[in-house]
Amino acid sequence: MVIGSGDAAIEEGMFLTKFADRVIVSVMHDPGKMDCNEIAKAQALENPKMEFIWNTVVDSFEGDERLDTVVLKQLKSGERIPVRVDSCFLFIGYLPNTELFRGLLDMNRAGYLLTNEKMETNLQGVFAAGDVRDKFLKQVATAVGDGAIAGYGAEKYLAESELFEHQILNHGKPSLVYLYSATDSCCRELLPIMDAFEQTHGENIRVTRVDIYKSDGIARRLGLSTVPCAAYIKAGRVAASIDCGITPEALAALTGA
Repeated sequence: MVIGSGDAAIEEGMFLTKFADRVIVSVMHDPGKMDCNEIAKAQALENPKMEFIWNTVVDSFEGDERLDTVVLKQLKSGERIPVRVDSCFLFIGYLPNTELFRGLLDMNRAGYLLTNEKMETNLQGVFAAGDVRDKFLKQVATAVGDGAIAGYGAEKYLAESELFEHQILNHGKPSLVYLYSATDSCCRELLPIMDAFEQTHGENIRVTRVDIYKSDGIARRLGLSTVPCAAYIKAGRVAASIDCGITPEALAALTGA
């Protein structure tokens, strides 16, 4: 079932007829009157898979573990019409309902939220997914993909926050953070040096290894962008860092060990 008769609703309803045996459209207007453009209207009315229920709005959604019935309300008679469905799509226009975030999150002139490919907004820890984003294709498939990326990103952000607060900043003693990429052989070759440093100085300096291959969140929080990089954290801030010539002697000089 599709709810609505605007351009978005009819366009997506026509698309769904490629896969569904029947697409039921709930329209709040009288028979033949729709909010979409005339070309889309004519094509929809001629499509044998499109079925319209006029003068109706949604009264309720019903089902146990999943949706199986949409109850429509007939606007003129007040009659409740239960309609068995496999799924339901609500299309009530292209304008995003993002006024709540104006002044907080970056958006374009139309109100769509701006994100990067990781679904990150300009506000750290806030992600956006689906049709509310400024993107080329707005369909269920792309929204699901956005959601998967945003969900992973949010989980990663929370894990990084805990690591950053409780291990890297760790006000009990200073930290040495080694930023590296698991895909870079030069970075991997320096790991034994970090291991040796930890064995010798681990009692006084906490050593943390951060692989930025999948997420560079920790690096951004530290204000660092290159790998490999060793940063000495003292009193909750980066006291010094080196991104070349990482040797046992250089680490000792960096940390005063």
